[in-house]
Amino acid sequence: MSKLTEAQEGALYDYIARLDELGVCVRLSMIVSCANYLLQRGHDGPGPPPSADSRWAKNWLKRPDKPPLPTLQPSRPQSPVAIALSDTDF
Repeated sequence: MSKLTEAQEGALYDYIARLDELGVCVRLSMIVSCANYLLQRGHDGPGPPPSADSRWAKNWLKRPDKPPLPTLQPSRPQSPVAIALSDTDF
């Protein structure tokens, strides 16, 4: 079960895709930070908001039901997202 709502997951995906378009190497810590920001902004119940960590982010990246992440772009030999993810131990 995901900690993020469908809208929050869409926002996270759009964030990753936009950074990739800009040529920014997306790191796992950036995904965690964005997810935590979205969780904090969307929290309206009592107590602290839920939070994400690197384990959550790795599992989120491996989920088969999420949209595919950006892939190779013709102007670059390999996208920063692909490079960052290839350096991550899943």
